[in-house]
Amino acid sequence: MLYVPGSDDKKIRKSMKTEVDALCFDLEDSVAENRKVDARETVLYALNAANGHSELLVRVNSRVTGLMQDDLEIILDSPKLDGIVIPKVYSAEDVQFVHELIEKNAKRENVLNIKIIASIESARAIMNLKEIATASPRVDALLVCDVS
Repeated sequence: MLYVPGSDDKKIRKSMKTEVDALCFDLEDSVAENRKVDARETVLYALNAANGHSELLVRVNSRVTGLMQDDLEIILDSPKLDGIVIPKVYSAEDVQFVHELIEKNAKRENVLNIKIIASIESARAIMNLKEIATASPRVDALLVCDVS
């Protein structure tokens, strides 16, 4: 999985020429606060322009930031989106929140193919791992980060 800052046009264009299993356009940590809104539009354009064989994922902002819903409302407009990476997942409710937004906002017939990858980044999440993994039929993978 190749992470690409969602606010960097040059890196996005270059990444789309690489042969990787998955491209993950990042709207979270790699995007400065004052560029979040523009990054959403840049990522939507990149998703729609993609024509390679890589899976297309977007890491949205975490739920606690209040930016996740706006991220999803924009990027779910792309029929080429394969999945959402949810950062800082603490509980099943975080996954269910994204699942419901996908159901509500996805603009394509094949909405069932949008998968969720939950990023496990805390001891609290480790304690809730089973509930997180089974919170939605969309959960395709867990990304476990160093929680020490």
